[in-house]
Amino acid sequence: MANNGISLLKKQGVNSRLLHCSDAHQFADDKNNTKPKELGHCFTWIKAEPTFEGLRQIIFETDLRRKIQTGSPNNKRLDKVIKSIQFVGHPDFISNKIYLNPDLNTIIGGKSSRKSLLLHLYSQYDRL
Repeated sequence: MANNGISLLKKQGVNSRLLHCSDAHQFADDKNNTKPKELGHCFTWIKAEPTFEGLRQIIFETDLRRKIQTGSPNNKRLDKVIKSIQFVGHPDFISNKIYLNPDLNTIIGGKSSRKSLLLHLYSQYDRL
């Protein structure tokens, strides 16, 4: 059952908080064209900590934390993700490259603290 199946359940007024689980009986012959009883036919993506409490959290925020689809729902624009930064020729910083996590970093600072300059310089050099 895909996201359109969830819409049908909501329309019928029944519990739509479901996870699509595999009942795979065999490996897929063709990964790009799977059948319902083959491994990899459907995927449930959960945004949560990999703990029981994280799984339990989708009871309360189902629509925000669950996606049923083939591809990863984490669709970032790669031109807005900074892979690394490096300060060269500045005496206050080491010149080693600092690698950033695409999911856990935020550039913060007050007005006119050159946050936009970092993104502008990145767009010219270090794309993912």
